Amino acid sequence: MTWKKTWFSYMLWACYTFCVYIFSAVATFLATQQLGITNKNTRFGIVCMVFVAGIASFVVGRFFVAKKTKKIISESVWLTTESFLAITMLAVGILIRMASMPAIMGDVSYFELAKVEQGNQIQAFGHGAVYFYLNALHVLFSFVGNKWIAGIVFQVVLQVIAAMLLYLSVRKIAGALPALTVLAGIMFLPTSIATSLSYSPNMLYLCMYAIGMWFVAKYLQRVRYVNIEKWYQQLGMCFVGVYIGFVSYIDAFAISLLGLALSVLWIKRIRYKKGLIYNIILSYVSLLIGFFTSLLGIFKVDAYFSNLQVVQIANTWGALYVPTGFSWELLFKGIEGNTNAILFLVCSVFLVISTLGYFVRRKEEKISPWIMYGALVLCGVQPCLAGTNMDRYYFFEILLFIYTGLALRVLLEKEVYVKKQLVKKEVLKEEESLKEEESLKEEPLVQDKEEQPAIKYIDNPLPLPKKHVKKTMGYKVNVEVNSMHYDVKTKENDDFDI
Repeated sequence: MTWKKTWFSYMLWACYTFCVYIFSAVATFLATQQLGITNKNTRFGIVCMVFVAGIASFVVGRFFVAKKTKKIISESVWLTTESFLAITMLAVGILIRMASMPAIMGDVSYFELAKVEQGNQIQAFGHGAVYFYLNALHVLFSFVGNKWIAGIVFQVVLQVIAAMLLYLSVRKIAGALPALTVLAGIMFLPTSIATSLSYSPNMLYLCMYAIGMWFVAKYLQRVRYVNIEKWYQQLGMCFVGVYIGFVSYIDAFAISLLGLALSVLWIKRIRYKKGLIYNIILSYVSLLIGFFTSLLGIFKVDAYFSNLQVVQIANTWGALYVPTGFSWELLFKGIEGNTNAILFLVCSVFLVISTLGYFVRRKEEKISPWIMYGALVLCGVQPCLAGTNMDRYYFFEILLFIYTGLALRVLLEKEVYVKKQLVKKEVLKEEESLKEEESLKEEPLVQDKEEQPAIKYIDNPLPLPKKHVKKTMGYKVNVEVNSMHYDVKTKENDDFDI
């Protein structure tokens, strides 16, 4: 998907560039310290080298790879390669987790709370993600017994499902390369592997969050390729808001999905109709109505069963999830160990490239929705009371992988130089996947008009008919009006005309 460049997107890009350069500089400085480099001048030099490497990689990638390379991989070959890579990543990631499966029990607090025993009931937790996670474990243990390894397998299955959903969602919005990068990060990052092999509500919430992102991706795709005019389409957007509201009640971090969905207001549409912007605004308003209706409805139900007022439930929910402050140190806590330090160095280079990728296209860009999404993710990972129950830094790492994938696409994408006939085929395939045959018949496909040379026709060698000359009929003899009578009297027995 692409978005139109507007004054708002330029402002987003400026803020994003400023934050990226600060983050990259600090991350590189801390990573070099983690790698054992103590000389400050050397560390500052490496920071400058990271910026230079990012700019040089962008220039080399765009000039030699994207512009000079004429050969384009066919669509069928690329889809086969992409499918093979995705399946291989999933398979290898599962094998790594099976080989790393702990033989002894680690933290048993969640296991003890969820065990099926006589008189053991699930306690009510203020953090909804913990409460739902314990109930899910309790249902699982009621079928397979109180087996500690069963909960670990459950964690791995949830992470694999979430990885596939995030892959599909990011692919719809940003493309194949960012999606593959996110999938690789989830399946191979050491902290991701460690999180999936320990009891925590992270994986269950990640799976629910991934479903919400998939809904948002479908929403953006539908607006891009199909005109939103029917009442049931607006009802579908309201359903997306209802689900996001439900997941936000479990943990307010899901509000970040609203920022991603807000980019629908300036998305570049393949189909348009006069006045369609009002339908798009109405669709987002429907999403917000569904969100607030769902959230307030759950507050009402919670207040009913807790014998409390709705205002008290809302205040408790806000006290759990409203950040208590802003901590830069929290963003860099993942720089632990040489492996993570090297990953942050590489990620810093790609972040610099992603800022320059904004100018690859003259009137379009691909990063502004992720800037808004990233801003809300940064707010979500800040310290709050609920942060003691679920580590949200995992979502920040996924965001970094998305930005890395966007940078890779900037370096390698070729679609700017592909003939527009290929773009037309991609558009038609997207429309077929949406199954909107009625709307396709009603409205013509809008394409950029190509300038075509004037066609010169040869003269017709065959004889042509003479041109028609207008003529006026007249009479040579002028008959007086008195002589103009046609009733001729005949004899009584004159029947010649019979």
